[in-house]
Amino acid sequence: MILENLEYTHQKDSVTVIVTGDHGFTQGQYRLHPNALLANNGMLSEQPGGDWQACFNSLGAAAYMYVNPSLTSKQKSHCIEKVRKILSEQPDTVKALYKILSNEEIKAVKGDPTAALCLAPVSGVGCSNNRKGEFITDFKGGLHGYVYLPDTKAYAPTSLIIHGNIDRSTIERFFSTPDTIQQTSIAPMILRIMEMENPQSK
Repeated sequence: MILENLEYTHQKDSVTVIVTGDHGFTQGQYRLHPNALLANNGMLSEQPGGDWQACFNSLGAAAYMYVNPSLTSKQKSHCIEKVRKILSEQPDTVKALYKILSNEEIKAVKGDPTAALCLAPVSGVGCSNNRKGEFITDFKGGLHGYVYLPDTKAYAPTSLIIHGNIDRSTIERFFSTPDTIQQTSIAPMILRIMEMENPQSK
């Protein structure tokens, strides 16, 4: 209907139509509950508003960990190392389901620079904000909010449809792999197509 309307109003050759989504979904199998792990180890109260040293905030799949800002630098470092130790002591079958990213690694993948750690699960595994129960449970449903890493290749794909008189090479320069583009590249690509300056390019 959109293309028919453009043709009817004689704008078909001067308008570029882009259809995409804010995120996709991938089928889930397991869910991790890192806050339950913290609560079970005395680092986080089971109820919001209580005492806490560290707390994870889930994006749906990945989860960022933040440290209580009232802690001293030494206490913060100890807290982060304690969480790393807890996660590293999980069974190998469980550890295979996620990667632990440091603050520097988070910054490298354009994640939240204020987070101390990131629990980045593989495809089919997500994180919750639950503070009670087991660390890992079965899960059936859709997941999104992954941190894409070359070794895990975890992501939730969505469609990208572009219609218009555009040189394909203009679009392909934003491809991370053949016929695949990261969502963070969509806005810069649109600016390039429209020959507009990217204010973040400086």
